[in-house]
Amino acid sequence: MTAPHVPDPGVATRDADVRAFEEFDRLLLVQRWLRVAPLAMVIVACTELAAWITPAFPKGPLYTLGMEVALLCVWLIVRKDPPRAVLRTINVVAGACGAAFAGSAAMLEGGFSSLHVMAMPCLLAFMTALLAMEPVEVIAIVVLSMITWLCVILVGGPQPPAWHDMTTALIYMTALSVITVGWVAHNRQLRQREFVARRRIEQVHRFAVEEVLCRHLPPRYVESVLAGEELLDAPPARRCLTILFADIVSFTSLSDALSPDELGLAMAKFYDRTASVAFENGATIDKFIGDAVMAILGAPEPLSPEEQARRALATARAWQIAVRDILPGTQSLRLRIGIHQDDIAVGSFGGRHRTDYTVLGLGVNIAARLEAMCPPGLILMSDRVFAQLTPPPDARQMGALELRGVPRPVTAFAVGDGS
Repeated sequence: MTAPHVPDPGVATRDADVRAFEEFDRLLLVQRWLRVAPLAMVIVACTELAAWITPAFPKGPLYTLGMEVALLCVWLIVRKDPPRAVLRTINVVAGACGAAFAGSAAMLEGGFSSLHVMAMPCLLAFMTALLAMEPVEVIAIVVLSMITWLCVILVGGPQPPAWHDMTTALIYMTALSVITVGWVAHNRQLRQREFVARRRIEQVHRFAVEEVLCRHLPPRYVESVLAGEELLDAPPARRCLTILFADIVSFTSLSDALSPDELGLAMAKFYDRTASVAFENGATIDKFIGDAVMAILGAPEPLSPEEQARRALATARAWQIAVRDILPGTQSLRLRIGIHQDDIAVGSFGGRHRTDYTVLGLGVNIAARLEAMCPPGLILMSDRVFAQLTPPPDARQMGALELRGVPRPVTAFAVGDGS
């Protein structure tokens, strides 16, 4: 069996990965320096304090002060979030300063009489190298550190060190250099692989959110869930919401007169345009039901009852205009629209296999019944919605309507000219 073919992500994608990884490395290096610089300042200060406790540590206040100033400058620069080139320079210079500081201390200790003291100048320099992100940068740090160390012991020592001791120290430093360069190179490779893999996972996650979840759940609800503001399986709550129902007038005869391709294209336009208008007015598409659309206002984004009513009427009017020309030829499409505002339950309803973000309650039935009784091309709203509109629109009072399944009559108002 042959292995499945993995598509090439493409040059543009790889370049984007490299740029993103470099920025990730830069931010990581900034975070490392922000943590390491203060800690290194404390350690350097402790080496000077130790000289007052035991004679085993040499006193070098000027060297210590110079190193503290260098570390403080690094910390202040890094706080400004500098570009990568500046950080690269900081790493190299800090490594050289570390080598000079440690070498000076070893020189004051007694002319490199101990093998441990001989290796000591590398420690701060190589600790700085571990902060680096690129092998070339590490090589520059260790080479400059070794040169600095050699200059310190050859120029500043009380007497020239024995070549045997020099050879031993250089072997120590070379071994540490190879280990450090290899470790940083390997760590960078692993870090880049992990970063690219995480980007791929994020891209798949984003696709799932944008192309799947947002098609079945309200986008604002998905955003609030991803932001941690709401739980996907949170229990429903009762809120004051405004519900809109709209369906196409004489849809059955229209669907029989159109070819399947024309019908599919017309319905695609109907869904796209009604959804776009709803989103523009802050409404949430609850569902499409054949030739009908249901939308809500006030969830998941809270809105005042007055604002809900205003946006609901604006959405309904825009729907009537947006769908007029979706049929082929000169045919004009009209809608029946019903609007009602009520206190109803909203949230995620469902079981283990399927969950919908929707609304349930008598208010939903009232909006659906108003839509069914609405004259073609008009907008039929309940008196509760009409009372929230300021100034009130031109409307025709339809009286108290007996709606199927609703225990009490609902006073309604018709808005629009029916064209």
